[in-house]
Amino acid sequence: MNGIPRETKRQPLKEGSRMRDDANGPRIEHGDYIAEVLRANGPDPFWYYVLQRKGSSEILDLMKFEKYEDASEGARRALARLHRAAAAD
Repeated sequence: MNGIPRETKRQPLKEGSRMRDDANGPRIEHGDYIAEVLRANGPDPFWYYVLQRKGSSEILDLMKFEKYEDASEGARRALARLHRAAAAD
């Protein structure tokens, strides 16, 4: 892999899932890790990313942001950081 996280299309989470996806945001993949950028609706809507190892349900990182662009950039940085740490082991 060239060190740049890549975005892929994904299906939205189903109603009743751990987290509701109201925005149909991207899935970003990098090495053995994935991040989904999602939107939470409510009185104070916000964007967040959920970072996981591929094939695992464990959440490694979850961060909240006011804007989609910030959540997407945060996810990319977190993925790159985890990928570098895993490569150093």
